[in-house]
Amino acid sequence: MNDQKSIQINEALLLLGCLEVPVQMGIGIYTAYKLTKEGLNVSVAGNEAVIKLLRVSDPDRVYVKKVLNLDRTIGDLVEKKINPGLCIVFAHNDAGISYAATAAYIISGRLIVIIFGRNAENM
Repeated sequence: MNDQKSIQINEALLLLGCLEVPVQMGIGIYTAYKLTKEGLNVSVAGNEAVIKLLRVSDPDRVYVKKVLNLDRTIGDLVEKKINPGLCIVFAHNDAGISYAATAAYIISGRLIVIIFGRNAENM
């Protein structure tokens, strides 16, 4: 982890999974807001339902400036088209943990996984 301290973090990527657990959207928007206030350029990636809900929840893009398609974003990460200094994955099920594991291998920046929901202790 010592090598990660030297990475300049100015880009952050939030990966949001399915909307099965409603609290994810509030936590995601709040996290985007706080990171933006800290001066980071924040992108939020999600599936089509997440993107639609983000646009309805923040129509003026006050909190979430940039919204991306989750699958396309994973492809862009693999191809090194994007390389955020910080990636935060929100996980409440096995699919979320799979995205986190994938991110751990394809990003060079810092990875944070936020595990939440009914089965958080088991995960």
